[in-house]
Amino acid sequence: MVVALVVGIFFFGKSHGTEMTATPPSPVGGITQVASPQNAYDIAAGRALQWESDAALMKVNLGDANGGQWTFVFVSRKNKNKGFQVAVSGQTISSASEIVFEGAGAGLPVNAITPDAAMAKARSIPGYSNAAFVDLEMVYNAAAKQWYWGIKTASGATITVKATP
Repeated sequence: MVVALVVGIFFFGKSHGTEMTATPPSPVGGITQVASPQNAYDIAAGRALQWESDAALMKVNLGDANGGQWTFVFVSRKNKNKGFQVAVSGQTISSASEIVFEGAGAGLPVNAITPDAAMAKARSIPGYSNAAFVDLEMVYNAAAKQWYWGIKTASGATITVKATP
């Protein structure tokens, strides 16, 4: 009976000139759309330059699921083993503090792919088309002189996507 129903639906769809296609399920929960962190970065960078004149960005982290808060970690060659963390919510600095941190940084690249484009690339990987993303982070790899997006899923996996060409 089920086979006859499926066959009937297939032929019915064809007889009316329409193709029947399955729509893949949408991702459930998690982060779906995020604006660029550029405006928040400009605010955070100004504050970091008050901390150290050679402050360079090392890491960017999305602080909430709707993209309204970003946390930036800056490093300085002058101030070894220290970093400066600035959280920006909207157009306001919500916190700024020195932290223990080690690494090298660079300015936020103007040619970085957007968070949405990074999530789209992650969804193109087999097995992740419907994953719920719960965290976005862009990190600078000083040895490679390359920025990467890290996209964390609800299951705990992190997908790495090149952020710059």
